[in-house]
Amino acid sequence: MQKILLFFLIPLMLVSCKTMSQPDKPYTTDKNRAIRKYESALEAFEKYRYAEAEEDLRKAADIDEEFVEPWLLLAQIHLEQKNDTLAANAYRKAISINPMFFPPAHFNLGKLYMKFGEYEKALERFKFYEKYGKDRGIMEKNKRYLASADFALESMENPVPFDPENLGANINSTSDEWINATTVDESFIIFTVFHKVKTPRGERKTEDFYFSRKNEQGEWKPRQPMSKLFNTPNEEGAMFISPDNSFLVFSGCNRPDGFGSCDLYISFRRGSKWSKPKNMGSR
Repeated sequence: MQKILLFFLIPLMLVSCKTMSQPDKPYTTDKNRAIRKYESALEAFEKYRYAEAEEDLRKAADIDEEFVEPWLLLAQIHLEQKNDTLAANAYRKAISINPMFFPPAHFNLGKLYMKFGEYEKALERFKFYEKYGKDRGIMEKNKRYLASADFALESMENPVPFDPENLGANINSTSDEWINATTVDESFIIFTVFHKVKTPRGERKTEDFYFSRKNEQGEWKPRQPMSKLFNTPNEEGAMFISPDNSFLVFSGCNRPDGFGSCDLYISFRRGSKWSKPKNMGSR
C-alpha cells in the first residue's frame, strides 16, 4: 500500500505545483482546517482505515469546495473497494473543479466509462489525456483504450448478425461450462466444467476438462472427461489447443512439479493419445 500511496501522491504533487497560481503551495487550498482533514485522511488511508479516511476527505471537501485532492483520493479509495460508480463520481468532481490538475484522472475515468459501456464518454476522456497527458507509460495504454473505444462505437453503429445456438445437453449441464478450444474444422471441442466433487472432507467445487467430438451427422457426442493426466483433485483451466490439434497448453494449479501456485503445462498428441503434460519451466 505504501508504494501505491506514493505512486498516487508524487505525480499529484508535481502536477499541482505546475498548475496552481502559487507554485510554492503544497495543496489546492489554503484553508488549514481542510488541509488537516486531508492529511488525517491520508494517514487513515495508509493504514487501510477507509471509512475514517472517507469521512475526513468529505469534510475537507466541504470546507473548501475548490479543494481537488480529496476527490482524487476518494476515487482511489472507491477503486480499492471495487465501487466503480462512486469512483467515477469522485473523478468527475475532481475534473469539474480543475480538469488540468491531474490529467491521469481523465484516463482513469475513461477506463471506468469503458466498463460501464459508455464509449462516447470514454473516448472524450482518452482524447483529453492524449492531448494533455505527460506520462509515457499511461500514454501507451491510453492509445490502446482510445482505439478500443473507437472500435466499440463503430461496432455499435454497424452491428453484425449474432444468433448464438445452445450446444445442447451433450455439452451443457446444470454446472457451469466455458469453452477452452476447438479445432479448425470445429469437429472437436475442449471445455472446462466447474462442478461438485466428493472428497474425504465433503463436497467441494473444482474445475475439470471435458471434450466432445461430432458424429457423422454433425451432432456433438456426449461429453467425456479428459484423462487423469489432465484432471487432478486440484484446479485446471485455460486450455489452448493448436489449430492442427498437435499440442495443447493449459494451466495446472498446486501440482508437485509446479514453480508457483499455477503453472503452464504442455502436452503433445501421439497418435490418438496425448503425452503426459510437462511443466513448461520457470523461464
